[in-house]
Amino acid sequence: MKKPDPAELRRLRALILEKVNAVPPMAVHKGSSRDFDAERRERDRWHAAFDAIVHELVVNEGAKLTLSGGAEVLALAGIRCSCTHGSSGLLANWRAGALRRLEAMGEAP
Repeated sequence: MKKPDPAELRRLRALILEKVNAVPPMAVHKGSSRDFDAERRERDRWHAAFDAIVHELVVNEGAKLTLSGGAEVLALAGIRCSCTHGSSGLLANWRAGALRRLEAMGEAP
């Protein structure tokens, strides 16, 4: 894995955060007349949006996505992380790992 470039880590962290923040939150359905099909569609939409962000990172930014022991593993710009929760958790873990690396390098995020 290549040595992380601080400017590239900051750029990618900002890009990922921008895309994550653009995903509308899941609608919350309450009450006795809950529409479980609508909830499932909403959850699927939300997960698909995060999967699309990861796919875009693979296609446009050279990220590598693999599976290992039931977890998704994302390697991008010298940062490698994993998550069993899905793409939303995977992106959060990558951002946290990039932040830790920047701090360890003495670089402000």
